[in-house]
Amino acid sequence: MKSSSPRKWIAKNLLAAKPKSARIHVEELEGRWVPASAPPGNYSGNIATDTEFDQAGTYTINGNLFVVSGKTLTIGTAGVNVVIN
Repeated sequence: MKSSSPRKWIAKNLLAAKPKSARIHVEELEGRWVPASAPPGNYSGNIATDTEFDQAGTYTINGNLFVVSGKTLTIGTAGVNVVIN
């Protein structure tokens, strides 16, 4: 068996090799929880979206406030006051 030179081996095996085609894999991202920031003020009735009382000020709940099943009302951060009438 005749041994070939390194240059011939490189030319034959590496330079002439066809590049592998790239495959793109796409997957669906999980749902993100991004609540709507509500301004201070008077609230009653239904909250049908993920909502956040996070702006400094007073949030007044007059009467019934119902958070729809599967949705979240977050109350927090410094300077947020909630009054329930």
